[in-house]
Amino acid sequence: MSVEPSLVEIADASWPHIVGLHAVDDGTMAAVWLTHDTGTDVVHLYDAVRFDREILLVIADALTKRGDWKPISWHKDAESISERLYERGVNLLPDAVPSDGAVAEVVSREIEERMRTGRFKVGKHLDAWVEEFASFTRQDRKVPLDGFPLMAATRHAMTALEQAEHAPQTGAGEDRDMDHGRNATTGY
Repeated sequence: MSVEPSLVEIADASWPHIVGLHAVDDGTMAAVWLTHDTGTDVVHLYDAVRFDREILLVIADALTKRGDWKPISWHKDAESISERLYERGVNLLPDAVPSDGAVAEVVSREIEERMRTGRFKVGKHLDAWVEEFASFTRQDRKVPLDGFPLMAATRHAMTALEQAEHAPQTGAGEDRDMDHGRNATTGY
């Protein structure tokens, strides 16, 4: 796995972006933010967050503060939560990505191939993602679908990579940076 020093500064605003969102029955949610350098076919994971039993208003705020124009991929099992997030202004893709074992296997292999060839890079400030990745192991030669919400969110974003969008054009003199827009109260 390639870990980059300050990926947020490296990510070009002209690259398309996609967010992956994963919800677990116990109330845990995870989100990852990817950008795709289409010129070199390198995917950059530049932000990740895990919400443990957080209220949806805070989650919606965290998702939109990082760019309300960024499309968010989600899985079918999270349909009721996704509907409530959509009502709060979150830019969810209209259709859920498949989340079955066969799709998880294909996408996980693509991510692994990209990592081995230097075409999937992770910001080194993303300790929680790196730690979860280090403990992510196949069970009975299959990709685990439970217990790794950041990995699942990454799979959802990669599944929808072709639906990534470019930032809206800004006016002359405006600077569209990669501000995380973290909420001072919640830290998300």
